[in-house]
Amino acid sequence: EAFSPYNPPVRYLRTEFADQRLVRESLPTSNQRIRACLVSTRKLSSSVRTFTFELLAPVAATLPGGFGIFDFSEYFDSTYRHMDESNPQRVNDDYIRTWTISSAAGFCRKDKKLDTVQQIDITVKHKRGGAVSSFLHDKAAAHIEAAPLSVDFVGCVGGFCCFSLHAPDELPTVPPRMLWIAGGVGITPFMAMWDGILGLEKALAEDSRDLLSDIVLMFAARDDDLSLLKHFLTRKSASASGISLRILGFQSLGSNAHQGREARDALTRAVPGADMVLAQQRVERSDFADIERLSERETFLCGPDAFMTHTQTLLESVVGNELNIRTESYSF
Repeated sequence: EAFSPYNPPVRYLRTEFADQRLVRESLPTSNQRIRACLVSTRKLSSSVRTFTFELLAPVAATLPGGFGIFDFSEYFDSTYRHMDESNPQRVNDDYIRTWTISSAAGFCRKDKKLDTVQQIDITVKHKRGGAVSSFLHDKAAAHIEAAPLSVDFVGCVGGFCCFSLHAPDELPTVPPRMLWIAGGVGITPFMAMWDGILGLEKALAEDSRDLLSDIVLMFAARDDDLSLLKHFLTRKSASASGISLRILGFQSLGSNAHQGREARDALTRAVPGADMVLAQQRVERSDFADIERLSERETFLCGPDAFMTHTQTLLESVVGNELNIRTESYSF
């Protein structure tokens, strides 16, 4: 038996966020919502764009890897429907969406805390038939040209993160060795974490301190979504010698195979050598076995449920009980 197509997506209460061990960093009450105005959009692949929103007031930032909550309901017809056979999900859709914030706030060395933010990025994949993702991808650019698009920003919440806070008067720390595993648009929290690491390195350098971290990033993508790796390449040259980033890319080809090959070739030309290895295959057990000091690494896994189950099973077969892993689900 299958679930009814009228089942609405799960929407958690604020208390349930806490039960899931998510740290509430900036959740205004309903009558304190902040308007967010779309100021720019940038194409990353044929199906993924980054949207930059300017908030009308600064908010406390989450540690990199958190997510923002946006209310798009004013742009959609929400009149009552009992049934809608052409699009059953529309009946119970509240048009509130949660996306990972793919940008990171800076770290203030003097105050030993995150700067407030007034501009945030979200990186969104166009889901065919998806009401809000289609609205953003198809109409957002036109709104920027004609009339500003603004929505209610409900707040931001942090949870899936490689940064640890030990005391309010200290800068956060990151593990000395990490394995980041991302499937598809599950790479977005790692985009923010990478920017955050470079920001933390800068703050520490002002105190003549070094940030030491050895990171392996494994990214599985379809077609030209592999291009999202450019986020890490354009910033890699700015990193200190104490930060090591090795990228393993796994590509599957589908309806946009030609664009996928072009994306892979462009990345190969940009980063020749061992710092980035790209393969047209699924992630396999041997790919984990070849990672140095795997059992010592803190692992962070984010992506579609099937991908997460597959890769975690492979990891456990290699590392066993020593596996130290944190996962992020897109079910919220």
